[in-house]
Amino acid sequence: MNLTELRNRVKTITDYSPDLVVYNEQMDMLINDAYNALWTEKQWTFSMKTMFLDIWPDIVPTQIGSGTVVQATVTNNSRSVTFSAPVHALDLPYIWEAQPFEIDGRDYTILKVVNSQEIHLDVPFRGTTSTTNITWKIKHRFYELPKDAIELLYLGHRDTPAVGKLPPYGAVRGLLCRRDEDWGLREDLTAFYSECYIPVGTANIPPAETLGLQNGGPGSGTFGAGESFEICWAFEGEGGKLGPLSEPKIIKTTGVLIPPAPTGIIVSFLTFDNQPVAAPAFTPATDQIVNQFEGVRKRLFWNQNFNRGTGVRLAGLPVCREVTLGTTAPVTAVHGMSTH
Repeated sequence: MNLTELRNRVKTITDYSPDLVVYNEQMDMLINDAYNALWTEKQWTFSMKTMFLDIWPDIVPTQIGSGTVVQATVTNNSRSVTFSAPVHALDLPYIWEAQPFEIDGRDYTILKVVNSQEIHLDVPFRGTTSTTNITWKIKHRFYELPKDAIELLYLGHRDTPAVGKLPPYGAVRGLLCRRDEDWGLREDLTAFYSECYIPVGTANIPPAETLGLQNGGPGSGTFGAGESFEICWAFEGEGGKLGPLSEPKIIKTTGVLIPPAPTGIIVSFLTFDNQPVAAPAFTPATDQIVNQFEGVRKRLFWNQNFNRGTGVRLAGLPVCREVTLGTTAPVTAVHGMSTH
């Protein structure tokens, strides 16, 4: 609804619509003030006005430009797939996880991208064991829409040829995706100029539980010495979606040098019973079902809306910023401040 429509709606409701420039300007100011008040009330998801989607082509064995044919190593009854050369599109793992992986004419789902040369499937491969398979194809078929785009926007169009068809299976224009889903209309997948909206189930990302914090000592990081930080973390699942945040904890860094040198914070990701949060080591020969914590990553955050001197939250909602610098430690030890 644009400004003219808002203004006309107000005039209709109040039953007062003088065609005066001064009156319209004053009404515009009132509408703008109300809009700004609503806009600044909190971090609304609908504040995102424009959304660009990256459309990904299928990844096939022949790498464009290099002339290299990438062969896949697959083993019957194993969920592991390795490639003979790096597939550089996999350098962005969250793009391809939960997307279809076709091999020998059958579709599987990519559960985890280990690196650019290895992926794990959601179920074991059923086929002939091979080290030179070139029938594989990585397909990107599912795109995440903004939360407000499902109802307010329409990504596709149902303008299939209406010859020989009767509503509601013929040409339907201006139909919201949500209504299409509610009414159970058939997706026109094969007709010319056909697009469709396919609803998918919700992603069940486990909640992060708790964490342990300790000082790393002067010179071990880039955090200010003698300051307090509130830290929490979350699991990242398919498509880069985040699960619920963990219980936040506060730590005050130490500073023994004059002037205080930058220091580090050592973080251990824990369950509520103080057990390390880590998936068991993957064994291709035996791991036929998904292990606990397999296919999810850890994302670490600190609260910016926080008084580092007093160690107390400032007024308003927490503003969580991601920690992007750090190192990792073995699973048996505490983890460094990182995203892994």
